[in-house]
Amino acid sequence: GLGDDANLVELSAMVAFPGAEAQAPHSDVPPDAASPVCTLWVQLQDSSLDMGPTEIFPGNCDAAAKRVDWADARRRARRATVYASDGEAVEDAPPTVEETPPWAGVAPEPLVGAAGDAALMDCRVFHRGGG
Repeated sequence: GLGDDANLVELSAMVAFPGAEAQAPHSDVPPDAASPVCTLWVQLQDSSLDMGPTEIFPGNCDAAAKRVDWADARRRARRATVYASDGEAVEDAPPTVEETPPWAGVAPEPLVGAAGDAALMDCRVFHRGGG
């Protein structure tokens, strides 16, 4: 649990506009993050499936952290875009190791409910904004 030395590091509101595209699954901190960080989602209004709620992919964060070389994944994510002589972006070479995303095979759980409902989430949990 959180101790007396826990700090609030961000306070924000997530707003999704009608018709917005769904986000790709992601975690807010790297799965191998050393410091424990959590997110508290508080519903500001009633939400339902037809509104495209945030979806979480429940799973074992420690196991996900061990399955992938996250340092290598971060290096690949920082690669500069390469451009051809005609100015068009050239796709990066695919990773040399086939990776299965940590959320593969996991059914997402929608965060639906009434205004005031809350969900506490480890920031390493993969999730996405619905669409």
